[in-house]
Amino acid sequence: MKLMHGDELRLRYVGELHKPWSGVGHVIKIPDNFGDEVAIELKSNAGVPTECSHNFVVDFVWKSTSFDRMQVTLIAVVYVCYVVFLLQTDIDQCLMHFC
Repeated sequence: MKLMHGDELRLRYVGELHKPWSGVGHVIKIPDNFGDEVAIELKSNAGVPTECSHNFVVDFVWKSTSFDRMQVTLIAVVYVCYVVFLLQTDIDQCLMHFC
């Protein structure tokens, strides 16, 4: 999976040195030629275990925006094709009736 600026990530602490914690943020720095660090800007910093540097889990938060847009478009295309089919059928029947 390719990580991009603006992607939403969930960062969770699952270690034993601090109580379980979870936070959501957006990617502001991605790996480049100079390093492999990823930086995220958290929406809230309440309860962040700043003294811990291990035992974190990162989850990618899936956004359905592009999927929703594709689904709406496919439904519209199917509807238009159906209407065209009905109109074509009606025209054919009329032509057969009057000819």
